[in-house]
Amino acid sequence: MTDKMLGIRIYYERIKQGLTLRQLARKTGVSFSNINRIEKGLVNPKKESLDTILKVLKIHYRNNVLAEKVMHHTLQDLYQKILYVDYDKAKILAGNILKQESNYLASPLFIDYLIVMLIYAQHTQDKKVSKTLFYKACEDLEPLMNEWQKEHFFMEKGLHLYFNDDRQGAYEHFTKDINKISDKQIVAMCYYVMGAIFTEDYRRYNEALYYLDLSKEIFEQYANYKRSNRAKAIKQTVYIYTHRFTQFIKLAEETFNYAKTYDVKDLYAYTQLNMARYHIIREEYAEAIDHLESVKFSDPSFMFLKVYSYFVSQRHMEALHLINDKFEQNKRQYSPIHQYSIEAIHNALLHNDSDVAINKMRQAVEEAFSQSNYLMIQLLVKQFVSMLEARRKYKEALSVSEKLYKVMRKIN
Repeated sequence: MTDKMLGIRIYYERIKQGLTLRQLARKTGVSFSNINRIEKGLVNPKKESLDTILKVLKIHYRNNVLAEKVMHHTLQDLYQKILYVDYDKAKILAGNILKQESNYLASPLFIDYLIVMLIYAQHTQDKKVSKTLFYKACEDLEPLMNEWQKEHFFMEKGLHLYFNDDRQGAYEHFTKDINKISDKQIVAMCYYVMGAIFTEDYRRYNEALYYLDLSKEIFEQYANYKRSNRAKAIKQTVYIYTHRFTQFIKLAEETFNYAKTYDVKDLYAYTQLNMARYHIIREEYAEAIDHLESVKFSDPSFMFLKVYSYFVSQRHMEALHLINDKFEQNKRQYSPIHQYSIEAIHNALLHNDSDVAINKMRQAVEEAFSQSNYLMIQLLVKQFVSMLEARRKYKEALSVSEKLYKVMRKIN
């Protein structure tokens, strides 16, 4: 009986090393047609031929049924931890699995290993694990994956696009083939990301709520309340931006209570961030700062809100310290809209209403409009108009204000 996964493992390693069939044949002395049949799982290779191929490719492979059962159970355990957002336990489990990486790569479970570790890396954002490396490996192997693997990689491809700021690409990817996905929780996660995408575009808030509600309902069918409450947390943001403050407060209380009861720290922190957004929209900056200072985020939007709140509250030294201490070290990781916005405030702090500061703020405002990001539009236009009026550039101030009002009318 042939081992199909052995053939796939040889194929993958050959492709990774940039070798053609003929090149590997020359290196091993095994005919390229025979290697091709081995890779396709059509023949059971002779021991000496197989040993030579594995030695040349510098890989190990073994088929141990008992060891596979243990590894399969461990991978499934890690996957369940990620699915139900038990990231603390997932981190411990992933660390143990990584220590045994050579065993997983040397087994018929090596694609499952690559998929689950990609899911872990992308969902937990563990910086010790290279999601790029795992993504590339899965991308190379996608044509050879089984249905379970393909469905999960479908989700991860969309997430990969989203994390790389290709929101439109992520949305198009999900909508193209989501109806082919049989695993409902994968479908729910796709809907969740689609809702998050539309939350960032003021023109599509109703669609954001639609997908977030679909996501929440499916998660609750599977008693996955941690992910359900994450959908509720994103909904809070839409309620804030559309000034549905009563609905926001009610939902925020639900999420706070859930996060406190079950000690879900990241959900608690995100709801605090939403409370800060709520107070900033209402121009209650002292209250916003209280919420922002109660949690820690590495997220660029959190950084911007904190800098902005310090800036408009005349706490300029704290704003400058935050920019110099945090932003300057990591700004290459920020999207253009957050880079431009924080740099604009930085210039406003250093140069007040000079041409340099005004040009930086103009660049940030244009980026906010191009991204259809309502919160950034509202906050930046307010500061930009103030700077323009201080320089008596009333015509441009009026033009930008009218552009803001058009956006606000679409929302309200």
